[in-house]
Amino acid sequence: MKIRYRYAEAAQLLGISRAKVYRRIREGRLTPVYDGSQPFLTHDELMRYANTAQPNLEEYEPTGETKFGNFGRPRKSASATSSAA
Repeated sequence: MKIRYRYAEAAQLLGISRAKVYRRIREGRLTPVYDGSQPFLTHDELMRYANTAQPNLEEYEPTGETKFGNFGRPRKSASATSSAA
């Protein structure tokens, strides 16, 4: 086990894109440490994020079970639903 990871390594461990790692840092959901000017994410920070990160499930409605899992689609807003009726 490494103590600190570069962003690309952290993304691979978390199973997300490197762009999403940068986004999570901008959002304040991941906090890097620096060795000089080189940023890293610590193992403890990645574990903290992995254990607390949860998708915003209320934005999606289930579409049913597929061979790839239970996926959803964005919910329609109330105004879009009422105008369709």
